[in-house]
Amino acid sequence: MHQEENRFDIFEHFDPWLLCEPELAEDLYRMIEVRGYKAAQKVMAVSTIVGNVIEAWRAGRVVALSRDRGSYSAFPFYGLWHYTYRSVIPVVDGMITNGLLGYEPGFLDRKTGVSRRSRIWVTGELLEAAVGRDTTRRLGMKLPLVLRKRVGGQWKLQRYQIDDHARRMLGRLYKYNELAGSRQVVYESLDHLEGLRQNLDGPLTYGPLATLSPTPPPTTPYKDIPSSPSSPVSITQNVSCVEVLRPAEGSVLLDCRLHRVFNGDWKHGGRHYMRGRNIPLALSEEERQMIRIDGEPTVEHDFSAMHARMLYHLEDRECPGDPYEGIAGGNDARPAAKLAMLVAINASSRRDAVGALIEECEKDPELAIALAASGLNASQMIEATVTAHEPVGGYFFSGVGLRLQCLDSQIASDVLDHFADREVLVIPVHDSFIVQERHRLELAGVMSDAYERYMGRRCPVKPNKEECKCQT
Repeated sequence: MHQEENRFDIFEHFDPWLLCEPELAEDLYRMIEVRGYKAAQKVMAVSTIVGNVIEAWRAGRVVALSRDRGSYSAFPFYGLWHYTYRSVIPVVDGMITNGLLGYEPGFLDRKTGVSRRSRIWVTGELLEAAVGRDTTRRLGMKLPLVLRKRVGGQWKLQRYQIDDHARRMLGRLYKYNELAGSRQVVYESLDHLEGLRQNLDGPLTYGPLATLSPTPPPTTPYKDIPSSPSSPVSITQNVSCVEVLRPAEGSVLLDCRLHRVFNGDWKHGGRHYMRGRNIPLALSEEERQMIRIDGEPTVEHDFSAMHARMLYHLEDRECPGDPYEGIAGGNDARPAAKLAMLVAINASSRRDAVGALIEECEKDPELAIALAASGLNASQMIEATVTAHEPVGGYFFSGVGLRLQCLDSQIASDVLDHFADREVLVIPVHDSFIVQERHRLELAGVMSDAYERYMGRRCPVKPNKEECKCQT
């Protein structure tokens, strides 16, 4: 594969909740002259397509778009009445024809099942039309409870019955999101803003399109996509949408509204996620120390080796100390040992686990260094993990990870509900939680109690790191 073709692997998933400015969408709709009924629906389709490719362009990426009719069937159920096959695909084709989108078709090999979604990206003509009108916003989620199913190697949203169980989960999410929308959550550090940009791979380097030099022709190949601007932005939020704004004294306002994603049924997955780029999940552990909630410093508490301990507790056994210590090498090898344990839990076969470990080490140099420090290759590290944890060996290569995620998401829900009832915002980062520093002791106790309710045993809770000096 050629080098420029590899760059198509650096993409953004399509976010149908993301929109551009209404006036820009209306102007572009008139330009492409898409025929047919439901003009308002197609204008909204233009808006979400443009919003996606502009945000991806700011991050130096393309957008993956499905042309499979079945991929669109469930979106109206989630309140996205504009995101249908009959609206989106004609609009995409019209924008391609009029030079407003670059395009690389996807493919499906029916023999092997290997597929890749089509790729779309901005062109010079689209950027020129968007000069001075480059803000984007995100719609609030009507149903922040998402059920998806893997079909043909791709995840697709599914409809579901809103029964009492679903209604309870939705009620908890609505309550939390209302609280999150009423609080100001800020990442605040001029000294570390550059590190934040690097961590997010560029998406904070937004800026006014009016600063662009002359735009390239619309036939620009992907490898020559216009460079993205470089002035940072902040985010403002309310319950209904999030808009990209200009810098505000070096602060970045974070959107902490949640949705849960289940896989196949209500017993697999279910973790809490946030949408967009300006979110706590996109920050490193060190950067999260610089989050303030309503101007107050915060602390983050973390469950220690949560999934590894869960396996032992499911067997009504105590986990022997640090489950990653002693698998291979010393502390330098610990990150690789931890990753080996996690991929062995989540993989469906030994071969998949080895492949996943190799892939992660190729993407992260620090993990590769940790694996090298162990003196083992990927296959040997997986074998050492299985040997070290023989009492729970039946869970390895079983795909039990999604069941564990469901358990940890239920524990997280209990923690969030406890504080939401007191109108205290706690921000989940999978198995850790961020809260105002004055609530740190209560958070540790609530986390420990919630874990014991589900697992029958205690899991150590520890602060990730001491608070940053800039918060004192």
